[in-house]
Amino acid sequence: MKSSFFYNGHYRELADKLKDYINSVPEFLSAQTARSTRAAGDAIEGLIAEKFDSLLGDWCKEYSSSFARRAMADIAFKDKEEFYCVVDVKTHREDTKFNMPNLTSVERLSRFYEDDKNVFALIMVKYTLDGNRVLVTEVSFVPIEFLD
Repeated sequence: MKSSFFYNGHYRELADKLKDYINSVPEFLSAQTARSTRAAGDAIEGLIAEKFDSLLGDWCKEYSSSFARRAMADIAFKDKEEFYCVVDVKTHREDTKFNMPNLTSVERLSRFYEDDKNVFALIMVKYTLDGNRVLVTEVSFVPIEFLD
C-alpha cells in the first residue's frame, strides 16, 4: 500500500507552498537570532509548524506539532487515507561551511516502518540571510525512501 499524497506527487505542491509562505513572512528574526544558525533554524521550524496543517488542506485529517526534543518528528499528520506521517524539519543556511544534520537511527526507522501505514519524511529548507530577513531558495518535502 502506497500513500497517494507522496506517490501521486502532491507533496511537491506543499513544498512550493512552504517556500512561498516562509518568503512572504516579514522579518521574524532578531539580530541575535540571525547570528545563530540553530536559532534561525528553530524559528523557521516554528513557522512551518504553525501553518503546516492549513497548507495541507483536505489531506490533513489529524495534526500535531508537540513532540519531545529527542523525538523523530517535529510535526506529524494523519492523511485522509489513514497514513501517519512524521516529519523531521531540517534547515541549511547556504553560507555556512560545515553542516551535519542529525537524522534518526536505522533501528528507530525500521521499528517505525513495521507498520505499512507509517511514513517518515523530511522537510529540508535551504536559505540565506539578508540582514535579519530569511530568503528561502529551496524547500524539499519527501519521504526518506525517495532520497538517494
